[in-house]
Amino acid sequence: MKALGLILSILSIVLAGCAGKEEVFTPEMLGEQVIVAFSKNDFKSFHTCYITPKEMKEKLRPEEEDGFLVLYEFIHENAELSYSRIVSQGKENGINWKLAKYKGVEYKIIKEERADIYVNFTASDKCYVLKLEDCLLTTNRGWRLNNDVTFSKIPY
Repeated sequence: MKALGLILSILSIVLAGCAGKEEVFTPEMLGEQVIVAFSKNDFKSFHTCYITPKEMKEKLRPEEEDGFLVLYEFIHENAELSYSRIVSQGKENGINWKLAKYKGVEYKIIKEERADIYVNFTASDKCYVLKLEDCLLTTNRGWRLNNDVTFSKIPY
């Protein structure tokens, strides 16, 4: 009976710890979320893929902390421009974003806890790649966007 009580206690602690937390994104999960956001024309969902002010402050060296809010605001203002640019460039290249399907990622570690993530997707039987530049590995939410997203059509 004590064992069952212990198991139930541990389970309740684990479940309570998970409640209300966002997913911890792997590079694959981040890439898939970005494609889903574009396919659903959902900027809000795309924007949740970005680093938060708290996460950014954790990544900065002490000498960089003074200007971090300016940097954070710049990144998030750029997010909307980046999103709009990707949607427009895709349409110019014949992409129907509603048909975009995530196919996988490849990533290149730039330095510890930083990576360029290349997201492979298809639309109308053509293959494309989005580059998620300089993504950061955060402590609690995993990989997050930190910089520009660029679009290119390349076969793979």
